[in-house]
Amino acid sequence: MSMRIYTLSTPWAVAAMLLVVSLAVPATPGAAAGDEEPATDAPAADTPPVDAPGPASLTVAEAVICTEVQEHQPVNAGDRFSVREERLICWTRIVGGQGETVVHAWIHEGTTRARVELPVRGPAWRTWSSKRLLASWTGSWEVKIMTKDGAVLKTIGFEVE
Repeated sequence: MSMRIYTLSTPWAVAAMLLVVSLAVPATPGAAAGDEEPATDAPAADTPPVDAPGPASLTVAEAVICTEVQEHQPVNAGDRFSVREERLICWTRIVGGQGETVVHAWIHEGTTRARVELPVRGPAWRTWSSKRLLASWTGSWEVKIMTKDGAVLKTIGFEVE
């Protein structure tokens, strides 16, 4: 087997080699740190956006609060939940914004209880974060889905009883 070693002597040659290497290595879905549990992300089917576009063409096409996720889809979505659920999930489908970060801010009665940063690793991407509930955390909740710099893309309100 023959091996050739090339010397890259100009900045343009180095940039071209890095581009080739980055195109050859596919990104794989991973976990982003959440409040108590990791948030998980996965590629979504490429569908047109439903909501108005946000900064840098990042759009929240769909977002729900649910009790679980199966096969990358939300299960038991709603806007009223029992505190006995113990854990709720904010599931979000993003279109555009590959390489950017979205933030889920979990807010209870005006107090931020968790802030989870989630990378967008594809042109159409599903991602979610979860929040464990304390028995005393009943009342009005919302999850603000934002860009990393704080621009609100969508707000989902719900009640915990």
